[in-house]
Amino acid sequence: MMRPDPRWLFPLCAALTACQSPQPDDFSDVSPEIDEPSDGPPVERSAVTPPPVSGGTLLVMNDGDLAVAADPDRDLVHVVDLANAEQLHAIELRAGDEPGRLVADASGRVHVLTRRGGAVVDLDPLAGTIEGRRALCPNPRGIAYDAEADLLHVACAGGDVVSLPAAGGAPTRRIHLGPDLRDVLVTPEGLVVTSFRSAHVMRLDHEGTLVDDQGLPIRRRRMGFEGRVTDVLTPNTAWRTVSTPEGGWLMVHQTATERALPIGPPEESDSPDSGYGGGGGDDGCGGAVQSVLSMSEEAFSSNGSPLLRDVVLPVDVAIDPRGGRIAIAAAGHQNFAERSGNNGVFFVSADTFTSDTEPGCEPPPTVPVTPGQYTAVAFDPSGRILAQSREPAFVTRLDPDDPDRPLRIDLEGPLRADTGHDLFHLDAGAGIACASCHPEGGDDGHVWTFVGVGSRHTPALTFGLEGTAPFHWEGDLADMRELVDDVHVTRMGGTPLDDAWVGALEHYLFSLPSPTPTRTTEDPAVQRGAALFSSWGCRTCHAGATFTSPDSVSMGFDIDLQVPGLRGVALHPPYMHDGRARDLQAAVSDMLERTRPDTVATAAEMTDILAYLASL
Repeated sequence: MMRPDPRWLFPLCAALTACQSPQPDDFSDVSPEIDEPSDGPPVERSAVTPPPVSGGTLLVMNDGDLAVAADPDRDLVHVVDLANAEQLHAIELRAGDEPGRLVADASGRVHVLTRRGGAVVDLDPLAGTIEGRRALCPNPRGIAYDAEADLLHVACAGGDVVSLPAAGGAPTRRIHLGPDLRDVLVTPEGLVVTSFRSAHVMRLDHEGTLVDDQGLPIRRRRMGFEGRVTDVLTPNTAWRTVSTPEGGWLMVHQTATERALPIGPPEESDSPDSGYGGGGGDDGCGGAVQSVLSMSEEAFSSNGSPLLRDVVLPVDVAIDPRGGRIAIAAAGHQNFAERSGNNGVFFVSADTFTSDTEPGCEPPPTVPVTPGQYTAVAFDPSGRILAQSREPAFVTRLDPDDPDRPLRIDLEGPLRADTGHDLFHLDAGAGIACASCHPEGGDDGHVWTFVGVGSRHTPALTFGLEGTAPFHWEGDLADMRELVDDVHVTRMGGTPLDDAWVGALEHYLFSLPSPTPTRTTEDPAVQRGAALFSSWGCRTCHAGATFTSPDSVSMGFDIDLQVPGLRGVALHPPYMHDGRARDLQAAVSDMLERTRPDTVATAAEMTDILAYLASL
């Protein structure tokens, strides 16, 4: 097999501090010396660790002649002239900004969110200039333009929906809905706002009043030999939600199984008890995680929500403005060791949602695009699909009526090839990646059931893993080598990894930055909460910079459990090893009951301790 172009390998952060405070001129492509594997793809380490994939960073302007691509790996915004097949501008943002979603307004300005910069940056795409920068909130994720009111609406991970004039100026309205918001859409009735890990859809009227909040319905499928087993699939991880031409919404998301999963080697059968992968089930869709499309009210009928077989990490979705077709970008759709699989851009017919037949689980048709890691898709006004690759960085356009003549436009900027990032995001081998359960380096919010173990909540990885071994809730995995062998290889069906690859994955995981806190240390409530955190003895276990320890402790269960880190804890409900605390207040009450049964927090104390936890 041919060795792939090394630019193909995906990027990684050089160090935790580098993720938080990279140098503005750090565009070096020089990587540190590392051990090479004995066989297989070479190990590469990016000079600057790029962030985990979030997707949805490509915009086609209304005239179809220009495309604008946010580049979170390089802190750039690229403006591409599609008519002349060339890049016009590479607009440099602040180092560490991590540009994400973007939208154009009626005057042709482009507004891009900086996920770690906490701002919206206003751009003139023709001139390639920055017109303004407005602070919004920590961790802004979704943005929409309201043409009738000439307003921008921004969804923030901490729970705020912020509205502000598109032409410039301070926010005019803030609405708090709760943590983990993702996308925001403008509809004739008001706003639609989604949550990331729970895949909830919230509807607001024009005054900003919440009128509806519900999760997508669970799915059931027949599995196993002759379909004798019923599997229940819970929707989660709403990667991307976009508006439909009819004024509704379309979401690409994942589902997680509710059946008990084995922790031993996968069986050589189509039994549903065959590891985390997708081999089980009569339709080949028996994986612990499945990708799904849901569309407006169709998501609540028996005919909606088709399962997408072989689509790993569906981070973006787009609708043909002429109708009939849906495009999906799957960032994880290649096998790491073999580099097998298609290039990760798919088509799905919109007729799937209107058919009288219950949708099955078939591999959707693929688009024959140039090899790359695709993280965003869009359609131009004439129905041609555009896709953005993050490494190597380019935009490609494909006319489905003339697939042999794709247009590729390379984007400026340093290489961000990194084996650790690669291992984290690519299909391990059985249709699942590390990022399938740890999207954006965090967690999927799901409580899994394991055979012989019980319920376990997916832990977030962004609190600072270095120095916290052993791993897993029970602390039964001594180091990264044991973790890789147990999870990546045995449970996820991956190829055994060379020590150099294990080291690359460890380096990447240890480099993942924590989310920006939603409260500041100058807040009096935070300061009062910090005093309570100490006086209640919480620092005994939740110590140091990551607010954890490598120790296992008994909490009244039959087993000792590892102490979870608290960095970014306010954004990661539910809580406890079994997910029994649905929100942070319930988690605090549970801990007090188990560690200080004579202490009952007053309402004021609870407010203060929650404020402190939101500052971590």
